[in-house]
Amino acid sequence: MRVLDTRLKVENLRVYYFTNRGKVRAVDDISFEINGNESIGIVGESASGKSTLGAAIIRSVNPPGRIVQGKIIVNGKNVLELTESYFNREIRWKKIAVVFQGAMNSLDPVYRISDQLQELMQEHKIKGDFEQSIYQALKDVGLDRSVANRYPHELSGGMKQRVVIAMALLLQPLLLIADEPTTALDVLVQAQIMNLLKKLKAEKNMNIVMITHDISLISEIADKIGIMYAGQIVELSSSSELLLNPKHPYTQALIKAIPKIHANYNKIHSIKGNPPDLASELKGCRFYERCPHAMDVCLHDPPLFKIKTGYVKCWLYKDSDPAE
Repeated sequence: MRVLDTRLKVENLRVYYFTNRGKVRAVDDISFEINGNESIGIVGESASGKSTLGAAIIRSVNPPGRIVQGKIIVNGKNVLELTESYFNREIRWKKIAVVFQGAMNSLDPVYRISDQLQELMQEHKIKGDFEQSIYQALKDVGLDRSVANRYPHELSGGMKQRVVIAMALLLQPLLLIADEPTTALDVLVQAQIMNLLKKLKAEKNMNIVMITHDISLISEIADKIGIMYAGQIVELSSSSELLLNPKHPYTQALIKAIPKIHANYNKIHSIKGNPPDLASELKGCRFYERCPHAMDVCLHDPPLFKIKTGYVKCWLYKDSDPAE
């Protein structure tokens, strides 16, 4: 029997923001895992909790947010049990790296690119030829070595995003969290960045957690997709199964809303209504108010039900076996 190499396992994770309005349940009991060199796409609307999930994996949830429950296991270690100093020294950037939204906010405008990459290596006490390591990192993302001597304002948006990816790859991490890495880029540069991530995944045996609101963007890079809604993953399945045969009504609505070049639409499809307020007391299915299939039983919170290659959180599949 083949033993799976589990690179990342998230168990019953809850991340709440404690505000004057009460607890905001940004991530509310989420579990998933990726094995081998699998990658996963986390997809959902704005304010669904996607970025908070990514921040939790890298232990970067800022106050008033707090991880209140769960485990985040990377190569057998629960990173939430590690001291902050050990995590920063041995895990952050070395084992888990992140590409944040908006490259302009990730680069210091008053330092050259080489200085910023070198600082990261010095902070982690990396020895060796810094210059050669920096040139190699830039080469890996398709940039000329001359970029090292430029300031961020001298680079295009796509080049800055590649520099941020090079920074994330500098210490050869096992896991890359890419949080909306193509935000504010035009469609051609988006395609270049996605092809780059796909290439790096294959060549470096690296796992990627890709966070995006655009389900059509990740179909080629993600082996599995988790659909996130109101702080929960409501459907998790292989990419091919989820895109070709979506189960949850929210997933179906997201896919239906993707514009198709050759379709003859009279109107653009959208999802009616708004997501629930995560600071309120939530009962039942969180998609109930917007769901075309809403039933009385949906007033009760649905459990996870097994489907072909994953699970779905919906009462429409109550005749299926419960997920483990």
